[in-house]
Amino acid sequence: MFSLLYLGGEMSAVYQGLYCRLGISPAILAIISPGALGGEWEGVPSNDSFFKKSVQLNPAGMPGHLIYGGFGRGFYEYPCWTEYQGERIVQLPERYAGLWKLAGNGGV
Repeated sequence: MFSLLYLGGEMSAVYQGLYCRLGISPAILAIISPGALGGEWEGVPSNDSFFKKSVQLNPAGMPGHLIYGGFGRGFYEYPCWTEYQGERIVQLPERYAGLWKLAGNGGV
């Protein structure tokens, strides 16, 4: 079973309310053009962002896979967070997005 959830809200608050509070983790987290609908108050892809800390502190762990991308060829060649370093599994040409697996984890 697969479901896609698209919400317009502050990322950290939505993630904490949906996943951290319930003690579950999404199989895949997609960060596609963060801030494109009006801007975020921080650099979401940054390794020291508040959103990343929210994801890391989830009792269920970090998602097994990360999709990272957006508009603009060449900007999204590597994953934004160091936990997902390694070979890109899939390149999605529609948004210049790639799929990476969580390092040191079997993933989902």
